[in-house]
Amino acid sequence: MPKITKQFTLEITPERYIDACSGDEIYELWLLLSNPKYKGVIARQDTVEKLKKAYKPKKKKKKVELPFSGTAFEAAWQEWKEYKAKEHGFKFKSAISERKALKRLQTDSGNNEQRAIAIINRSIEHGWSGLFPLPAGYLPRVNKTQRKDFK
Repeated sequence: MPKITKQFTLEITPERYIDACSGDEIYELWLLLSNPKYKGVIARQDTVEKLKKAYKPKKKKKKVELPFSGTAFEAAWQEWKEYKAKEHGFKFKSAISERKALKRLQTDSGNNEQRAIAIINRSIEHGWSGLFPLPAGYLPRVNKTQRKDFK
């Protein structure tokens, strides 16, 4: 059987190569190029500088533990954070500040999930930028079975 061989040439510039790499691949390449063993091989220092600028490490966000395990509370808290970001331009700066806000909400609700959700909903309904305890005797507009859970 005869063999067919073809020869290809592929031109890749350093810029095109870097553009095609993921952030992790760029970081690995930067580590290799920073190694003293390869310093003499590198002809263009500007390529190393481009690699440094191209790599932006991703910050991993720690998920904050919610004080209540219900999906209704999780959805309400997420809605609160979205509302605060959109209406008031506020985002929690750190996991610590979010945990403190959750702790305060838990205290203000008397450790009651339904009351905590009512506090969040009331603040959104009134367009407030903060969460405030419910007034004494406050009952949300819900049916009787939900109201039993609220007390």
